[in-house]
Parts: sequence; C-alpha cells; structure tokens
Amino acid sequence: MKKTAMLFMAIMMMVGMTMAQEPGQHRGPRDGKGPGREQVKKEMKAEMTPQKMVEHMAKQLELTDAQKADLLKHFEKQAAKREAMKQEALKMKEKAEKERLAAQEEVEKIIGPENFKKLQAKKIEMLQKMNKRLMMKKHRNMPAPPPPPCKKECETKK
Repeated sequence: MKKTAMLFMAIMMMVGMTMAQEPGQHRGPRDGKGPGREQVKKEMKAEMTPQKMVEHMAKQLELTDAQKADLLKHFEKQAAKREAMKQEALKMKEKAEKERLAAQEEVEKIIGPENFKKLQAKKIEMLQKMNKRLMMKKHRNMPAPPPPPCKKECETKK
C-alpha cells in the first residue's frame, strides 16, 4: 500500500511540475500567440552580426584578442560574400523574369491574341489542379471531419 501511494505521489509531482512550466517556454505558436519558428530564426539572423558572433564564441571558448580579431575578419568577409550572393540572386531572378515575359510576348505574336488567352486559361486551370492535388496530398493523413448530423436520425432517437 505504501509503495503504491509513493508511486502515485511521484507521478502526481511529475505531472504537476510539467504543468507548472511557463507558457513561453515552448517553440512556436501552439495557440496562435507568440512568434513562430521562422520568425524567431529571422530575428536571430538579424541580431547575429559578426561582432556578436565573436562575442558569443569568446564566452564559450577562451579566445585570445588575436583570435577574436581573426574571427571578426573572417565573419565580416563571410557576411560580405553572403550579401554579394543575395544581390547576384536578385539580379538573376530579374533577368529570368524579363526573359520569361519576352518569351510570352513572342508566343503571343506567333499564335495570336485569342489563342494566347486560351493558352493562359489552360495554364491557370492546370495550376489549380496541381494546387488541389498538393492540398489533397498534404491533408491525406488528417482525419476526416465528422459528418453533419442527420435530421431524421436525430428525431427518431428522441
């Protein structure tokens, strides 16, 4: 009897401790409140300047001033490379968009405006079907919603 009571008390204490945790300790908006994982990542990236990265590493590791200076140079160089790559990617995206629009105009000249409108309508229809399939695939593992109540069955049960 004593063992059972002690086991029950231990379980109750564990449940109480887990329930007493602060609500802000979880990751992401469980109840729709607070920042999500993506927002937290963006904030962390915005805050992690090369200087802060060096400070963070210096706290964890015992770094000399020379090591800190070398790390700062390295992180600044990496940040500059990342920024250059972002700018290059934006330029490539703009170039691809211009080429796509030029190709569309060429196709419109070849097939005529009426057939081009038909083509656009078919493309839109195809994209909608693809989106529908994608949504079905995403929700395939979700339980089906309960059927609406039937009036006849409800009346006969009463």
